[in-house]
Amino acid sequence: MITLILLLGFSLYFNYQYFQDSKRDKQQYERFVHNFNQTILQSSQLIEELLETNGEGVHSNLSRLVNYLNKTHFLLNDAAVYIEGINSKGITVFQMAAEMLEYGSEYNGTKIDAFISDDKLDEREKRYLAAFQEMLIDIKSRLTDEGNRSYPSKYVFNEALNRYSANDHYSFLDEYLKGED
Repeated sequence: MITLILLLGFSLYFNYQYFQDSKRDKQQYERFVHNFNQTILQSSQLIEELLETNGEGVHSNLSRLVNYLNKTHFLLNDAAVYIEGINSKGITVFQMAAEMLEYGSEYNGTKIDAFISDDKLDEREKRYLAAFQEMLIDIKSRLTDEGNRSYPSKYVFNEALNRYSANDHYSFLDEYLKGED
């Protein structure tokens, strides 16, 4: 009889601990998805502002965009460590875009200056940002298009992100170089 009571007590204790761990994991995941969605939304809104204006506030908006893209990159890398079921591939398209905006690049023999180096955007830079924004919009729609669920499942989250890798950055660079031939 005492053994049965002890087993029941242990069972209740471990079930309670499992419930608490599951609840904490769910809260961490929801917080992560909320923060991730916010950085995607803020990045998309900044790109929209940048594409609509020319000259006024371009430098500060590009600086903010670089900040949001870096934040998105770090969120993904941190999430892979702390949240079970989130995959990250190391270097992300967000990191590559942030570095492109801030430092420039070289692609197919063409030197591309940092977008942030002056207070205006030329047509090539606008094409790059527009292509990048299409990706952000696609990710956001995939993360919010799961019926009435407030947060996508980890599977849906990974599927939405796995569509894009650091290699997709080259398609944005191709957009940048359009019309230079």
